[in-house]
Amino acid sequence: MGGLWGFFQTSIAAGPAQSKVTVTIEGLEKLPLKNVRSSLSLEQQKNNPRLSESRIQSLHRDAPEEIRRALQALGYYRPEIRTDLQHAGEQWSARYQVNPGPAVPVREFEIVLRGEGRDDKPFQEAVKEFPLKKGDVLRHDHYDSGKKRLLQIAAERGYFDAQFTRHEIQVNLAAYEARGWLHFDTGPRYRFGKVEFPETPLEPEVLQRLTPFKEGDPYETAKLLALQDALTNSDYFDNVEVLPQREAGVIDKVPIQVRLEARKRHYFAGGVGFSTDTGPRLTADWEARYINRHGHRVKAELDISPVWSELSGHYIIPGYPGFTGERDAQLEITAHALRKDTDTSKGTSGQAGVAHTWNLLGWNQTLSLSYLLEDFEVGDTSDTSQLVMAGAGWRRTVTDDPLFTTHGWRASLDLQGAHDSLLSDVSLARLRFNGKYIHSLTPRDRLIARGDLGAMLVSDFDKLPPLLRFFAGGDVSIRGFDFEELGPKDDSGDVIGGRYLAVGSLEYEHYFLEKWGGAVFVDAGNAFNDLGDGVAYGVGVGVRWRSPIGLVRGDVAMGSFDGATTFRFHLVLGPDL
Repeated sequence: MGGLWGFFQTSIAAGPAQSKVTVTIEGLEKLPLKNVRSSLSLEQQKNNPRLSESRIQSLHRDAPEEIRRALQALGYYRPEIRTDLQHAGEQWSARYQVNPGPAVPVREFEIVLRGEGRDDKPFQEAVKEFPLKKGDVLRHDHYDSGKKRLLQIAAERGYFDAQFTRHEIQVNLAAYEARGWLHFDTGPRYRFGKVEFPETPLEPEVLQRLTPFKEGDPYETAKLLALQDALTNSDYFDNVEVLPQREAGVIDKVPIQVRLEARKRHYFAGGVGFSTDTGPRLTADWEARYINRHGHRVKAELDISPVWSELSGHYIIPGYPGFTGERDAQLEITAHALRKDTDTSKGTSGQAGVAHTWNLLGWNQTLSLSYLLEDFEVGDTSDTSQLVMAGAGWRRTVTDDPLFTTHGWRASLDLQGAHDSLLSDVSLARLRFNGKYIHSLTPRDRLIARGDLGAMLVSDFDKLPPLLRFFAGGDVSIRGFDFEELGPKDDSGDVIGGRYLAVGSLEYEHYFLEKWGGAVFVDAGNAFNDLGDGVAYGVGVGVRWRSPIGLVRGDVAMGSFDGATTFRFHLVLGPDL
């Protein structure tokens, strides 16, 4: 046994030692250097622990040809290459001196489109923007990417029989020039065949309404993706698959098979939260995702806090095109009961209304009609007011990650109007814009800007419910002040709100760890009746924690207004946008 163990020890000791190789490439820079380095086998294998002397020498002999091929891909057909390989013990040094010479110019390049798609705009644009043209330096990668783009368009737009009838690059080394020919026959364009949906709790018409094409329409991959998005965003289904059945096509049609897994009919969620504006908060949401085969939905939301408590109900009729004709339009009937108790105002209100919502060019658009009845106290005034308001709104959010955005923005614009001759105690025209922009300067640094602007014309401000007046101050307004602490005051010095609002904020965040960071910020603005009411400022620092359920923001802010200074801590949990 001892002899066998000795044999293994001797075998291991006599095994090949690791050779260390350095590779130096001279005479090239930028893309030629990168291309050559990635093509050199010796460069790729220099850290292989089993690299032997004979293997190093073999790879070194292959290097000149590998360098030539790498340079030819970029149009350099006359390189001068000198090689040198030295070693001292187990240390090896491979050196390659390269003069790439001139690049081959393209003297002629012809692109010809044939077939049914020759007049199709995407193909024409691809030909116009083809990355290799007459007069360019010959780049085989540009030639290949242009070809791939034509094939990609063909696949996306249903030209499944498309092919290159001629694709050729000729390099004349004697004249040192290149000529190319690219002839592309798109063939016929396929059409959408029948769309087959499985049995679901909904009427087939509901699913057909969500389908952005009909049988016989020209095939487009983008429309299949739109169908997938529409079904997914409908809230009716947990899993959605949209599968083109090309092998089952009839002549020039592609049937579409849709696989769906319906969501549970009822949904309930509850939660707790906290912010310094509202204090501790309890929430509960209930939804019946479909109450009939037409896909009508009902949902209720309850939000309870010391400052703001609200109960709301919604009856939603999807696929209600109204005058818009949009497939994704819906009609929503709502009712709200609200209790508000802040340092500046108290009130109990009820609101009911109807809203028609649809999407246009990425914007969520709403036309609404609502009735508001509010019993309120603000300053020295106690009153009850009612308004019948017509409204219009536009909203959009663009984000790469809703929980922690590195690049994104949101914007909303709301218009409301009422007239005292139409069951309203005051005449009103009100406009409000709110926006936020987030931009990452580096992977660890973010710049955040937000703005809130408002203006109104009102016939009798004293009878206007505080719910419609403008106030400033708080977690998402001007930090350093309490929630709705800022605004015009009455003769007793109580804040009663204003006709105008202008608030802006600029914030810089730096993350010193993956989940933890710090922030500095400045907020400015006010609610006012005229520009002489003054501007309030809030400056401070904060801590940021990327929790699993959203960003936690803790800020210490100093507020300054009218010669007075205040300090306040703000804590907010929630998504960026």
